[in-house]
Amino acid sequence: MWDAIRCPVLVLHGAESDLLLPDTAAEMQRHGPAAKVVDIPGVGHAPALVAGEVPIAVVRDWLSATA
Repeated sequence: MWDAIRCPVLVLHGAESDLLLPDTAAEMQRHGPAAKVVDIPGVGHAPALVAGEVPIAVVRDWLSATA
């Protein structure tokens, strides 16, 4: 199913996640929609979009670039 996705994808990867491992995130970049993966240090799964945890600029800049 991942390979069938055709729209841009941003993956906010919590670096401490025990569900989305770094190797899996890397595979997500190599297959399917060639996702942009942003590692969020010190965060588990899944990073919340709250102040201090994920810089809002990451999401804003990605949205601006893919618009």
